[in-house]
Amino acid sequence: MLLRLLHAGSPPQHIAFGPAGGGGHAYLTSGDDGTLRIFSSRTGRLLRIIRTSYGSFNLATYGSFVATSSLYRGTLMEFDEAGHRRLTRRVAPAARDLVVATLP
Repeated sequence: MLLRLLHAGSPPQHIAFGPAGGGGHAYLTSGDDGTLRIFSSRTGRLLRIIRTSYGSFNLATYGSFVATSSLYRGTLMEFDEAGHRRLTRRVAPAARDLVVATLP
């Protein structure tokens, strides 16, 4: 049963869900467009479109943050729940996946 259809830019796209912002968010990347779209999980309303590094398909959420990695440029980007960029760093020639871990 389809509950909601969220539109993103050009494929490929990835999606992750996070608890940020009270009701929760759905984060959709469109790597070929270089965008991250933030939707309200509750209403499906588009809240914000953020520019990311070209090729940023993969994403992960943790707490009130979301991170993306660029397959084409090897760039790691981190954003807060409002979509403000907190970190941009080239970590490799190509970043094929993304895992977030918190340490005590």
